[in-house]
Amino acid sequence: MGRNLAMLFLITAVLMFSIPALGQSDEARRHFDRGMAAVELAKAPEDLQIAINEFKQATILAPDWPDAFFNLGKVQEAAEKFADAIASLQRYLELAPNAPDADAVRSMINKIAYKAENVITAAKAVAILGQLSTWSAKESPGFHKYFRPKGPNSIEVPSSILWKQGRTEPDVFHRELKVDGPKVTFRYATVLMDKKNVGNITTDYEVELEVVSPTRVKVKAVGLWKYWALGGDTVTRTSEFELVPSSDSTGFDEQFEKKVGGWEFRNPDGSAEIANGKLFFEHRKVGTNFNISKMAAIATYRDFTIESQIKFISGDEGNFYGFMWGRRDANNFYYFGVTANGNYAYRKLINGAWSEVISYRPSPFIKTHSNSNKLAVKKRGGLLEIYINDQMVGTAAFEDFSGGIGFHLNHTMKVVVDYLKVTYP
Repeated sequence: MGRNLAMLFLITAVLMFSIPALGQSDEARRHFDRGMAAVELAKAPEDLQIAINEFKQATILAPDWPDAFFNLGKVQEAAEKFADAIASLQRYLELAPNAPDADAVRSMINKIAYKAENVITAAKAVAILGQLSTWSAKESPGFHKYFRPKGPNSIEVPSSILWKQGRTEPDVFHRELKVDGPKVTFRYATVLMDKKNVGNITTDYEVELEVVSPTRVKVKAVGLWKYWALGGDTVTRTSEFELVPSSDSTGFDEQFEKKVGGWEFRNPDGSAEIANGKLFFEHRKVGTNFNISKMAAIATYRDFTIESQIKFISGDEGNFYGFMWGRRDANNFYYFGVTANGNYAYRKLINGAWSEVISYRPSPFIKTHSNSNKLAVKKRGGLLEIYINDQMVGTAAFEDFSGGIGFHLNHTMKVVVDYLKVTYP
């Protein structure tokens, strides 16, 4: 608590007590001042959401006011909303590139990026736990192999695992587990059944998980074993171990050379077909978005690159096409796309609501009309770099993720994809 209070005092000290530039409204100033007051009254980081809302409203009413973005970024940092903080401070630099503190703010962004990479927030814990199916441990009973990404605040964990005699894989039933911090607890049961589907041995587990770092999850598993063939005798066993990423992160490389992999489909709204070493992806319905994806175990604790070559064939040149990652379901994923008339954006869809990470803007590096563009995102420490045809066009805070990768089309259009790959340095 002492550290949190000291941090709040420090935040108050560095916020800008600004006079709004010419043309800023009294209403924008009112929200700016209310944000300052909310920070002064905050007793803990969770109290800062009110200040964030006030400063954000000031930026909406005065979108060219640098100081409002600076204060918004600093308060977002204090609330551990690191990606949002970096976006706000980058906007400050765009509006005031020659400000006396510009170099200091650039250093500030680098430090926040490091925090984004290493501080285990609830969002980061969700992403890490969603990757555990590819991690390993010497003493694990194996439950983590059945973890699956779910929504932005939850994962799916096993509720029961049924092993039947003569089968190599179990029947697994799942339930949703909410994640609101680096520590979670859940229960599940395993049943060893004979050929008559009679349970001979059952084990009820209580499991505690703690995400210690992007590459370490501590586990304590307490199992109550019941041996029904021995009259119901019980034994309690406790094991403590760590889950770590497997060392065989080989990346992802889809060259569309074969009609396999779950990419192809056809329905009234669109289709995807592999032919001649390419994926032809078409969306035919007006007013909707369309995407296809497959699961990919990306080692997000490492630096990596997601890259694809996509050619616009036909359709509305003002609509976006591109690739997505971290797809948990149709309402939750990250997306980088371009338009055939020369614009790009980096966006995220969380619980069905779009938000701009890098807002819609033009780029001279986009090959317009019916041309092919190489799109890439590169994780470098705590930052995500955005590339179009090998030219970096923007940076943002890296946001950890788990889930599928694939392609996304806005409205009516057709594209052809040469490849989609994930590589590591």
